Amino acid sequence: MNTTISFRTKESDRKKLDRIAKEQDRDRSYVINQAIDMYLDMYQEKIKRIKEAQKQVRNGEVRDEKEWRKVFKR
Repeated sequence: MNTTISFRTKESDRKKLDRIAKEQDRDRSYVINQAIDMYLDMYQEKIKRIKEAQKQVRNGEVRDEKEWRKVFKR
């Protein structure tokens, strides 16, 4: 079920949204919903990774600095 919300944004951002919508032959709501979906997916993945890192720290599964520096130099 869809619901209506409203928010304020800069005029320049509204114009960008409208340009993208026109390029995709979609309406503004479609473009905004796609952006919201992408943001929510990225945010959920970020939280998942943070929780996993916290779990690793609690379980003592953390590499020391020398080890992770070797990994990043590869």
